[in-house]
Amino acid sequence: MRLEVRGLRICLQKTEILRDVSFCCGPGLTAVLGVNGAGKTTLLKSLAGICPLSQGEIWLEDGKSLALHEMSAGRRARYLSYVPQESRTGLHCPVREFVVMGRNPYLNWLDTPRKSDYQKADEAMESLHIRHLSEAYFDEISGGERRLAYLARARVQEARWMVLDEPLANLDFGRQHRFLVRLNRYLRTEGTGAILSVHDPLLAYEYAEQILVLKEGKLAASLSKKDWDFEKTYLSWLRQLYGMDGRVYETPEGKTIVWRRQDAKN
Repeated sequence: MRLEVRGLRICLQKTEILRDVSFCCGPGLTAVLGVNGAGKTTLLKSLAGICPLSQGEIWLEDGKSLALHEMSAGRRARYLSYVPQESRTGLHCPVREFVVMGRNPYLNWLDTPRKSDYQKADEAMESLHIRHLSEAYFDEISGGERRLAYLARARVQEARWMVLDEPLANLDFGRQHRFLVRLNRYLRTEGTGAILSVHDPLLAYEYAEQILVLKEGKLAASLSKKDWDFEKTYLSWLRQLYGMDGRVYETPEGKTIVWRRQDAKN
C-alpha cells in the first residue's frame, strides 16, 4: 500500500505554505524533518483532509488507485487515520470510550459501538500496555499515556495509513523510544504505513525507513535507507537544516550518529 502525493500546494489566508510537494511512501515508517515553520504540520493536515488543497492530488495505491483528495471525511477515515499534535485534555471520558471512537467510520449515524468494537479497543490497549487505563478519564492521565491512547484509537480505526503529527512531543526519552518500537512492530505485523513529523533527527535515523526533508515550504529531499549514499546525504542535509556536523559510527547495537561538539559562541 503506497501513499503518493502529487504536486501539492497549500495556501492559507492567501499565504502559500506548501508548494509543489510530490513524494511516494511505501509500507513502514516515514519521518518528516524540518525546522519550525517548514510546513510539517500543514503537510500532515492536508493528508488527513483538514487543510484543503489549493492544488495537487493524494493517492493510495494498492492494486487499484484510490483518490483520497476526492473522498468525503467519513470514507477517507477508513483508509487514513490521524493523530493530532495536541491532545484534547478537556475531553472527559473513559480511555476505553475514547479508543473505541476509532470505530466511528464503520458505524451509522445513530449506531453505538458493538461488542466486537470494544474487543478491538481492548486488544489495541493491551498491545500498547495501557489496558489498565480503560476506566481512567482521558483528561486525567499523563501526556505520554494520552499519546498511546491516540495510537490505540488509530489502530482500532484499521486504516491502511496513519498520519501522526509530532507524536513524541511531551514524551520522555524512554517513552519516545518505546512508542516508536511499538509503532514499528504494528506496521510490520499489519503491513501498513505511517508518516510522522519529528524534531529529533537521531530518532528519524534509527526508526524510519524513509525520511522527507521539508525546507521553506518545499520538499527538499526524499531519502530512503535503501539508497547506497543514504548516510552521506542525510548528514549533508542535517548540516544544511540545523548547522550541525555529525558522523555515523558502528556500535554493537547498530549504527548511530554522533554530533561534533559545537562552540557555545556559534
